[in-house]
Amino acid sequence: MFPHRRCILCLVAVSILACSTGLTAQGVKVEVAPMVGVAGSGSDLFEWEGTYCMLPFSCNPVQARGKTKPGLAVGARATLWVNPRFAVEANVVYSQAGVETEQTVLAGDVLPPSSGAFDASARTWMGGIKGLFRLGVGTNVDLLFGGGLGLIKRGGEAYEETLETPLKMWGPGKSTKAGGLLDLGLSARLKPNLALRIDLEDFIHSTESIPEGTPSQFAVLKGDGTSPLQHDLVLSTGLSVRF
Repeated sequence: MFPHRRCILCLVAVSILACSTGLTAQGVKVEVAPMVGVAGSGSDLFEWEGTYCMLPFSCNPVQARGKTKPGLAVGARATLWVNPRFAVEANVVYSQAGVETEQTVLAGDVLPPSSGAFDASARTWMGGIKGLFRLGVGTNVDLLFGGGLGLIKRGGEAYEETLETPLKMWGPGKSTKAGGLLDLGLSARLKPNLALRIDLEDFIHSTESIPEGTPSQFAVLKGDGTSPLQHDLVLSTGLSVRF
């Protein structure tokens, strides 16, 4: 198992382990919930502008940007309620949301003007730990909100260096990213020990700039790339079981 996955799963394991170490004392409750939903991005992965040049001097201006396409997300969460209004929660989410790269070749000396979109497969691991607050205690429906720290790991075809048409494009890296985590949700109590959870989570992090590169021994790609602040969104639902 990769180190980043161990790190994310440990966050969940700590809360689950609490159930078997006497933390179910008076006023302390543990909830565990599998979840399924949709993951996507609220921002572009990258924007790039530069030139594609055939050596030595003939060039075309080029523009490109990448964005995450919505995809299925599955995961689990463990919640330790310290008191009726506050909990510590850990979760892990796996998504196979793909990436679409849009490229535009402007008029120049090497290639005819063109534009196109290219899809690539991707996978994303997200995990986090946060403080969670509950409003509406004593009713069947509670409003949940919280924040904490998150980890994001990207991989797959979209983040590998591949030759797409004459252009070699990059994703924003394969390393694990740390950032913030926000959560807004609802909990509807179905039975004393069973509730329906609906959550919208935002994993917020930054990514590195897109580098220059050499697609082949005959051509050079030069320019400036930027990666806006990332918002990886996960809308999920699941049944939460209280111990």
